[in-house]
Amino acid sequence: MIAVIRRVIKEPTGLFGLLLVTFIVSSALLAGIIAPYDPIALNIADRLQSPSQSHLLGTDQLGRDLFSRVLFGGRVALGVALAAIGVALVCGIVLGMLAGFGPPWLDKAILLFFDTIRSFPTVMFALAAVALVGPSLQTVIVVIIVTTIPVYGRVVRTQTLSIKSNEFIKAEQVMGAKTTRILGMHVLPNIVGPLMILASMDIPTVIALEAGLSFLGMGVKPPTPSWGSILNDGFALIRVTPWPIIAGSLPLILITLGFTFLGESLRDFIDPKLRKSFWPNLFSPSGICRSTIESKQADCRRCVKSVSMCQKHRLSESSAKVVAASRRWSHQLADCYRITHRSAMEQSNSRVSICLISAKTKCEQCEEPE
Repeated sequence: MIAVIRRVIKEPTGLFGLLLVTFIVSSALLAGIIAPYDPIALNIADRLQSPSQSHLLGTDQLGRDLFSRVLFGGRVALGVALAAIGVALVCGIVLGMLAGFGPPWLDKAILLFFDTIRSFPTVMFALAAVALVGPSLQTVIVVIIVTTIPVYGRVVRTQTLSIKSNEFIKAEQVMGAKTTRILGMHVLPNIVGPLMILASMDIPTVIALEAGLSFLGMGVKPPTPSWGSILNDGFALIRVTPWPIIAGSLPLILITLGFTFLGESLRDFIDPKLRKSFWPNLFSPSGICRSTIESKQADCRRCVKSVSMCQKHRLSESSAKVVAASRRWSHQLADCYRITHRSAMEQSNSRVSICLISAKTKCEQCEEPE
């Protein structure tokens, strides 16, 4: 995690995005300490004031401090985004891996569910759901979860189908590894990176959706502060004062820029097509995977040498050793794959396969004739 942060802050856009995200998240978490006023306290005598030393962003039509309402509105926005995306991400991962790794009928059924949900426009689906059950924060979260699950599910399904065809997955299946182990130990670690990038870039979209529903009066109920409700109040008073509109739109702009820049920097860091200097260092002679592969190759050579010296009465015992060694090497190399690049793992798998074939050939050659 520290290495990722160091890599991100080297890029100007990544540093800018990280600072914006840190600033917004910190201000939302510390709203109770930073806010100078109660966000729902009325003060009619100070209504519609311009920014001043006592009210940094001015006041609304009821005299409520806009700066305090923006800070507490950040709590609502981030709470909705994190809760909805977290649940949708978990459900999408489970359904996507089942669709990609399961039987064809299960894949078709899950894809039908995804297509059914995505056939409805998100905003229209949200308005229909709110109209049926009534406006509330819980309704907004459920709507976002339902409409976001197919997005993550399709991405996970595509990644799972791609990883499923690799040789190390087939080796695990041949050795009798359970599906849960394959999905949890080998598939999941290779799809988490792209999903985290996608989720970070979806946070502004979810916040904008929540603000839009609150702007239309179908989201957070008054007097709970929300960026959308601040915009709604400012729109009604735009000919009188522009400050409520500015106070409600400014955090939306900042949080969109912050998460977008941060997500782009993470994508450039994780995507091997865009990254050229990080992974070669990992595969240097001092790297973890290179040293692991070289040590296993040495074991292979020793095994081949010992098997080549075998006699007929020891052939079955030596073959059992080769099989046990191949099982151990495959598990260790598969674990090594989870922290390294795919090409190195495929190369190491081919080397182990060649080694075992050589061992078997030499065993047959040294077998005594009957």
